[in-house]
Amino acid sequence: MVMNPNPSKTTKYYTGNSMKPTFRPLDDLVIESREFQDIKTGDIIVFNPSKGSQSIVHRVIEIKGAGLVTQGDNNVNADNQLVTSENLIGKVVAYERNGKRKPVTGGQIGNSKLAVIRSRRKLLNQLLKSGLLQKTKHLIVGIPLYYAVPFHKITHTLLLKVGDEYQLQLFIGKLKIGKFPDKNQNWQINRFLRPFINISKLPEAINR
Repeated sequence: MVMNPNPSKTTKYYTGNSMKPTFRPLDDLVIESREFQDIKTGDIIVFNPSKGSQSIVHRVIEIKGAGLVTQGDNNVNADNQLVTSENLIGKVVAYERNGKRKPVTGGQIGNSKLAVIRSRRKLLNQLLKSGLLQKTKHLIVGIPLYYAVPFHKITHTLLLKVGDEYQLQLFIGKLKIGKFPDKNQNWQINRFLRPFINISKLPEAINR
């Protein structure tokens, strides 16, 4: 959440946890000045909450007449203080990590990325609460998540008629996450959940 300036560059080092997984500690953030009226929801901005305080980098989640509502991607609640033109420093447009520079997109794309981050966090929290997922070393060493999470035990399939064809559809609870069209013999899984689903555990054909 807090930024520490690097005098040798026109960037600032990121420290803290409030913007995980978007940023990691010691990422070098590239900041450009922007007119206050040009800031959009989804943008990641840098601002000083008060005079003489350390800078903060958070995402704009709402624009009000009195200022910008911000929140860290990893935070549950929005910031209490609105950002105004007086304490806005600039917009994060890129970051450097391990010698590689990557662009930072805001606006609608930024909103979409935030929605994905929150959806994944919500899903994992539900799995943790249900006892189906344990915080084990499997996730730390990078073993695919479907080996640690028995998704095949919490998903179910239904054969439904859609138009003139039949489809196998895959659900977690009431949420449809995939389909197997009659004319396309491949599972089409929600792209955000695809890495977590072991397709070998799913039916491979439609039996009618």
